[in-house]
Amino acid sequence: MKPHFEGHEFGVELAEDGKDALSKAAANVPDLIVLDMNMPVMTGWDAAKELKKDGAPIIALTAQKTHDEQVAAHEAGCETFVEKPIDPARLLEAVKRCLARTPQPAPLPTDSSPASSIPGHHVVSNTIRSIVA
Repeated sequence: MKPHFEGHEFGVELAEDGKDALSKAAANVPDLIVLDMNMPVMTGWDAAKELKKDGAPIIALTAQKTHDEQVAAHEAGCETFVEKPIDPARLLEAVKRCLARTPQPAPLPTDSSPASSIPGHHVVSNTIRSIVA
C-alpha cells in the first residue's frame, strides 16, 4: 500500500489488521484512513464502524464490485471505496477528494493577551461582551 503514496506529500502509517488499525488510530487520529475490508483478526467492516467514531474519512478497499458492496461500505461509515486490484491513479484521486471534503481546523488567533500571552483574548472578550450585553 505504501508505494502508492510515495512521491506525494502524505504521511503513511500501516496497520497489520483491524485491531492494529484501531490502536494506531486511537494513538494518533489520522486525517484519512484507507482500509482493506479483507483483513485478519478483525474485518475491515467491523474496524470501519469503530474507526468512524473518531471522524476521519475512510476509503474502503474491496475486491467486490457489486452494488451491495458499495452499500455495505457506506453503512460501515466509509466515504467511498476503491476496487482491487488497485488503480493507483484512482486511489490517489479518492484520497484527494476525501481530504478536500474534510473540514480543516480553524487557524488559531494570532493576537494574544498582554497579561498572559494566551492567544485569542479578543475572541473571549467579545464573547463575554455579547453575553453580558
